[in-house]
Amino acid sequence: MGKKEMILPLLVERKAELEEAIAKADDILKCQVEGCLEVNRHNDHYRYYVKPFDETAKGRAKRKYIKDIGVADAIANFDYAKRIHRDASNELKKISALIEMYSKSTADERFRELHPGRKLLVKPILIDDEQYADIWESATYKNHNSYPIISPIQTENNEIVRSKSEKIIADKLKISGIPYVYEKPLYIGKIIKYPDFAVLNKRTRKEYY
Repeated sequence: MGKKEMILPLLVERKAELEEAIAKADDILKCQVEGCLEVNRHNDHYRYYVKPFDETAKGRAKRKYIKDIGVADAIANFDYAKRIHRDASNELKKISALIEMYSKSTADERFRELHPGRKLLVKPILIDDEQYADIWESATYKNHNSYPIISPIQTENNEIVRSKSEKIIADKLKISGIPYVYEKPLYIGKIIKYPDFAVLNKRTRKEYY
């Protein structure tokens, strides 16, 4: 699975969350309130005041103490819903644009779209995880293990391995969709080793032997 296939479902999920939040905020905003809330701490509790919406009206004389906590609750929730509606709407526009972009061809898919003859000439700059794995698996190496295979066994990948246990490992890797290379040369200084298998973590693009 490429990064695009990983990102797109997350974007769609986030879009649904934002749309749900906006719908909830809309319901709260249907109940109009008068004034905005001011909160002051007094000893071990809070005091709530309502002020006019007119921000040019300054001074404590313009505010009014709220005796009914239900009124403070309504104003607080209205103000919170207004901010949620604004922020979620802004994010939703950006998420929707990203979904549209990722639904089309992205930069890391350009190499896949090249003519096979061009692929032989082009050195990839940006490719998705699946393409990287394909290139990694199909690479050729100058040095091969010259130790003779006494009892050749064929894997599901039509490779020849040295033992039944190696066949089991190779077939399990193939079934699990894990890219691997059999006896890939491993250079340790001037010494060449041939581990039974080199496997690739497609997400991190790291090799393990």
